[in-house]
Amino acid sequence: MQAFSISLENSPYNPGMKTGRPPKTESRSEIGRRLLEARQNAGLSQNQVSELIGVPQQTYAGWERKKCAIDPEYIARLSEIFEVTLDSLIGTNKKGKRKGGPKGKAKRLFEEIGNLPRSRQNRILNVVEDLIAAHKHSNE
Repeated sequence: MQAFSISLENSPYNPGMKTGRPPKTESRSEIGRRLLEARQNAGLSQNQVSELIGVPQQTYAGWERKKCAIDPEYIARLSEIFEVTLDSLIGTNKKGKRKGGPKGKAKRLFEEIGNLPRSRQNRILNVVEDLIAAHKHSNE
C-alpha cells in the first residue's frame, strides 16, 4: 500500500476560511481601536476589564480585535470603567475623557501610582482594597 497526502487548502468546503489567532497586523475595527485606546489610557489589562464586566478575557479581546456586536449594557459599563463618555466609545464625538472640576487629591495620587512599577502598584492597591473592605465592614 502506498501513502499519499491530502491537501485541504483547495477544498471547496473551506474556501478562504481563517483559522487561529488573528494577526496583529490586521486592522482593528473602529470601536476596537477606541476600546484599546481607552483601556490603555485607564491603565488596565484585558483580563482586568473582562473581570470587571463579567465576560471571558477572550470575549473582550475579540471586541478589541475584530468587528462584532457588543451588547449595549457592556458598552455602558465599559464607559464607566474607562471613565469616558458613551459617545467617545461608539464614535459619535471625538472628545475623549470627561472633563470635570479640579482633580482631587486621591485621583492625583492614583495617577502617580500608575507610573510606579507593577509590583509596587499591586502592593499599594492591596492596602487600599483592604482599607475599603474594612470601612464597608464597619458600616454594616
